[in-house]
Amino acid sequence: MKVSLQNLLESGQLSTHKTSKSEIAELLKAVDRDLTDSQLQGLSADRQFATAYSAALLVATLALAASGYRAQQEGHHYWTIQSLTFTLKLNARLLTNLTPSVESETLLTTKGLAWFLNKKSRKWLPW
Repeated sequence: MKVSLQNLLESGQLSTHKTSKSEIAELLKAVDRDLTDSQLQGLSADRQFATAYSAALLVATLALAASGYRAQQEGHHYWTIQSLTFTLKLNARLLTNLTPSVESETLLTTKGLAWFLNKKSRKWLPW
């Protein structure tokens, strides 16, 4: 079976969601904050990773909300990130870079991916 947002909805991983401009604006502010914070001097590598990951997760949440969905149940972070293959039409291989590791290469990849997702989502939004 090919996975789609509709399949995830039917399996209970997603629920329908009506977003608003104010919700999207708040999510964008949080993304900007996390991207800025992930660059702070003196922040440990694990905090940099966690903050960059948070930014990527917020972008995925934003894209999912703008598509009319919200992740549900256990594993909602996983399904939110995976939904980027449908909401922002990302190659699933890109998403494998969001693994929980603070090795410098993974940290840089996660920061870059968070930045990329932020730029892509802003172009994609209908308002």
